[in-house]
Amino acid sequence: MAEAVRIGLLVEEAAGTGRVAFRHALAAQAVYDGARLAYRRAAHRRAAALLETVRPRPIGKLAHHFRQARDTARWCAYTEQAADVAFVSGDHPTASRCCTS
Repeated sequence: MAEAVRIGLLVEEAAGTGRVAFRHALAAQAVYDGARLAYRRAAHRRAAALLETVRPRPIGKLAHHFRQARDTARWCAYTEQAADVAFVSGDHPTASRCCTS
């Protein structure tokens, strides 16, 4: 990580936090696409587990990560919640997209 920051592939998000991000979305996509499928699924499982501790829960992100992790039961549960929130808020196009993804 230190080398990736040193050469500019990664940048520190905020001084002292230890959090880094890719400088460009294309770099992030290239690394993601190059990772083994099992590694990507495990990373999505870890991300989802962390996001479940956040309040309020980011249900759209949770649905995405559980889908990528191939956790069908939890993906469906969060997708249904996302559709419900969209419907109640009057966003019917998003609610219908949730049900078909």
